[in-house]
Amino acid sequence: MNVSQTVIRATGAADVIAFVASGLGFTPTDSLVIASVREDRRLGLVARIDLDDVDGASLTTIAGHLKADSAHRVIVLAYSDDAERADRLAIRMGAVAQVRGMKLLFRVRVASDGYRVDDERVAQPLEDVSATQVAAESVLLGHVVSESREQILPGQAKPEARRATEVARDAWLARHLDERRADAMSVWARAMGGEASPEVFGRLAAVLSDFLARDGVLVALIPGTPLPVSVALLTDPTAPGVDAAVGTAIAKIVDSVAGVQPDDEVMIAAEVLAQVISHVDDCAGAWTLWALIAWWGGRGAQATSGIGRALTLDPTYRLAVLVNRAIEAGMPPGWVAARQR
Repeated sequence: MNVSQTVIRATGAADVIAFVASGLGFTPTDSLVIASVREDRRLGLVARIDLDDVDGASLTTIAGHLKADSAHRVIVLAYSDDAERADRLAIRMGAVAQVRGMKLLFRVRVASDGYRVDDERVAQPLEDVSATQVAAESVLLGHVVSESREQILPGQAKPEARRATEVARDAWLARHLDERRADAMSVWARAMGGEASPEVFGRLAAVLSDFLARDGVLVALIPGTPLPVSVALLTDPTAPGVDAAVGTAIAKIVDSVAGVQPDDEVMIAAEVLAQVISHVDDCAGAWTLWALIAWWGGRGAQATSGIGRALTLDPTYRLAVLVNRAIEAGMPPGWVAARQR
């Protein structure tokens, strides 16, 4: 299941379809999508589930997420060319929502020949969606909608670049652990400064394979956190003030009072991590931090897919397990939770 957190005002079904694609980052297929409608008629949380995974338990879980998002009404969209199945599951979801006190505003079936609202027989053209204000605003904000879920993940670099990256990673790992930790944040700073080479990405992959160094990178990418805090975390973690500084930094991601939105530097960090992944796709640390930033920014589909890759590589990877629990529980990042208070 994918959960995405964004808030906009929509005026009709085409707006909602555009909002769903923008929020998820891809155009769903064979999916049931449910959007929260708040008391002021703004759209909030969006949840998506494969049609094959729909059952009583999953619908109840989704309804719980919507209720926690302060939904007064819901809109249910079914993406399928199978009209009977799509309508049946959408109506079922609406009934579950109504049991939890949320009225079904309308349902939409999106198919290859267009979209239909409620029991309309004639489809409206999908071209209407790209002409909506929501779609236009998404373009202006730089939101890219991929054709499929797979396309929202980082791609692969060329084979020769991947081989050079592996060599650089192995060379870095051959160094003594204390030396690697002492130099880890300088490697991160080089990457954030624009150095993009297999050598840098290989070294970063090695850095992120060390839990403590990975935590240093995590703290460094949080707005307002001086780099010396991460350096101290790696080289002298018991020094006075380190624990407090780290706690203050993490609160900016998860706390409903101190939480802040990811800034441009965080987006640069996400791109650096995506480059590491494209050069070395078996780095659970890189996948986890990339997915964490996606969750922090409200890009639920990217977060779910990325954390799934991390857990495939290592099902016991603790930070990935914690992020996955937050996603599955529908827990919003701090800045979103603050808006819901």
